[in-house]
Parts: sequence; structure tokens; C-alpha cells
Amino acid sequence: MNIYEKMQKAKVELQKKDLKKTGENKFSNYKYYELGDFMPAINEICLELKLFTHVNFNKENAILTIINTEKTDEKLEYVSEMVKTTLKGCNEIQALGGVQTYQRRYLYMNAFEISENDYYVDGQDNTVDKSQDNDDLPFKDDDKDFKETQLIDKLKKDLLDDAITKNNLSDEIVFKVLDSYGYSSTAEIEIKNYMNIVNDFKKITGSK
Repeated sequence: MNIYEKMQKAKVELQKKDLKKTGENKFSNYKYYELGDFMPAINEICLELKLFTHVNFNKENAILTIINTEKTDEKLEYVSEMVKTTLKGCNEIQALGGVQTYQRRYLYMNAFEISENDYYVDGQDNTVDKSQDNDDLPFKDDDKDFKETQLIDKLKKDLLDDAITKNNLSDEIVFKVLDSYGYSSTAEIEIKNYMNIVNDFKKITGSK
């Protein structure tokens, strides 16, 4: 088999594995895959299919290279832009290690098409039944102050959860970002700092 056939077979074989999510986002109450949740299965499948994988980092990019060991001139590369971040209470080496760990997880999930977080689809919270009547809403139109508060809170939650979920941020990174603003939980975040925090999450992963 050429490398494309092997990779397709690897994806199918990985889908058959009973992978369990051990990562947990305590802010939005959902679980996600840690590296250790899928790497043993990927390593077994690659050994069987004779594929070699290697992650390399330079100043600009994190690169996952997959080589067909039966035809070593056949290889695939997956690239993610590196982003330098400085987090409070974390030295440069620790910060770099955190970013590299995230990059490895992101690259393997991308290469082997590991789906994540059914909690959000296209950035929208699907736990709300949009078909419900206005009479069932937790506030009435005549309660302007309460309605405005609810809308602001939902907007803040959506922005924050969207940044965390789409970027597959670990609890460790989330806590460090919050701590850099003097917060210990998302409940403490002031409106004036929400967009700054969301943008910090995006900068860590190089997303837009």
C-alpha cells in the first residue's frame, strides 16, 4: 500500500477503537481527548501498517511527519504555526512545554481525523431547544434589566466556550490565562476583560 492507502486504513482502524476521553473542561462541563487517550492506539496501528511518525518543532512551526517505512520516500506532513506565549507563574520553558503538548495533540488529531467535542457544532451551543415558545424563556420582554443581563451572560459564555472548545485548550492553559488576570474561575471574569482573555486563548494556538 502507498502512504495514502495506509493513512486511510489507519483512520478506519482508529475509529474501531474504544477511545475514552479523560480530559475534562470544568468550565463548560465537557470532556476531551488527552494525548494519552489516543496515542497508544495510534502507535499500535502505525506499527502494524509500518508507518513512522515524528513531531518536530522550530521557531515558526510544529510539524508532524508521517513516513511509509516500506517506501521511505513517501511521507506526509502536517503543519501548525507556533505561537509564543507568556503566562503568569510559568517560566519560558514551562510555557513552551505547554504549547508543544497542545501542538502534538492538535497535529495528531488533525492527521488521524479524531473528532472532538459534540458539545459544540459550528460554535453554537446545541443544548438549548430553539423550538421552545417565548413563554418558556427564563425572562419576559417586560423585564428589561433581567433580559439584558441574561443576554450579556450568554454572550460572554459563548465567546469564552467557543475559544476554549475550538482550540482544544487544556484546563492547565485555561487556569494559567485566568490567573494572569487575577481570576480563579470564569465566574469572576469582568466584562471588560472577556475579549482580552478570548484573544489570549486564540494567540496561544494561532487561531483567528
